[in-house]
Amino acid sequence: MVAAFPIVKLGALLIKQISKPLANLAKRRAKSSPFFRTYICMPPAQGCFKRDLYIPRTFQRFQSYEQQ
Repeated sequence: MVAAFPIVKLGALLIKQISKPLANLAKRRAKSSPFFRTYICMPPAQGCFKRDLYIPRTFQRFQSYEQQ
C-alpha cells in the first residue's frame, strides 16, 4: 500500500500539468468564437454563479426562520 501513494501523487500532478494548457486553449477559443463562448462556456459559468448566489441566501432564510 505504501507504493500506491507516489503513483496517486504523480497522477494528480499529471492532471494538473495537462489541465493548464487545456484551460488556456479554452480561454483562447472563448475569446475568438461566439458559439463556443455562448453555448459551451457560459451555461456552466452561469450555473456556478447562481449556485454561489442562491445557496447562501437559502441558508440565511432557514436560519432566520429558526430564530423566530
